[in-house]
Amino acid sequence: METTLLLTIGSVILLIWMLVLTFLYVTSVRHYKKLKVSDERSLESAINTIFRGLEELHSMFSLVEGRVEVLERKNVRNIQRVFMKRFNPFEETGGNQSFSMALLDANNDGVVLSSLHARSGTRIYAKPVKSGKQTEHELSMEEQEVISLAAKEI
Repeated sequence: METTLLLTIGSVILLIWMLVLTFLYVTSVRHYKKLKVSDERSLESAINTIFRGLEELHSMFSLVEGRVEVLERKNVRNIQRVFMKRFNPFEETGGNQSFSMALLDANNDGVVLSSLHARSGTRIYAKPVKSGKQTEHELSMEEQEVISLAAKEI
């Protein structure tokens, strides 16, 4: 009787051990099948395919990075900073019909436009700006203000 009990206990332990090993085998096979890439026959060829794809992505990224650098260099000369202020320069006109507008690039180079509205008519002035300062013509207080505010935009 004792031998039968020992054989039964041994068989149960062996059965549990076989179930655990079967479970581990099935989960590892499932995991392996998930790692397969398309129609690749082995894990090594699947990994090689993945690495080739990564190399292609890296070369494409390098090309895009170079193009972005070129665009950033070209963009420095584009108008990036704009500010406008309306004001009333004369007592006899009603409302803020006059304005000053600064149009500057990344180096604070550009132009300041001013429109002065009076009863007799409207005059428009354009003055060049270099590094946020006047170059040829004296700037009014409003023009200096819009240039300094536009330079702070970015």
